[in-house]
Amino acid sequence: MLIIIKSSPDTPEARRALDLAQTMNAGICLVQNGVYLTVKEESRDIAGAVYALSEDMTLRGLKPAGNVRSIDYEELIDIMNGSEKVMGMF
Repeated sequence: MLIIIKSSPDTPEARRALDLAQTMNAGICLVQNGVYLTVKEESRDIAGAVYALSEDMTLRGLKPAGNVRSIDYEELIDIMNGSEKVMGMF
């Protein structure tokens, strides 16, 4: 399962998405303001893969760290197609 998160880290939506990802051992993809989660400790607690859109990270002056894999839109589509389920946007 893949959960797409677009909300800033300090919102209830982002917290709910992270809790769901941890509970379901799902991967997450961070887009828009969700890429700010790459600098938060919470993203390191995700058992599944953690992806972040490179374009959104660049626009915000961020670089992938830790277990975060930077991807482009084509890779996001491939990952979504290869996932059993996709949930989002939180």
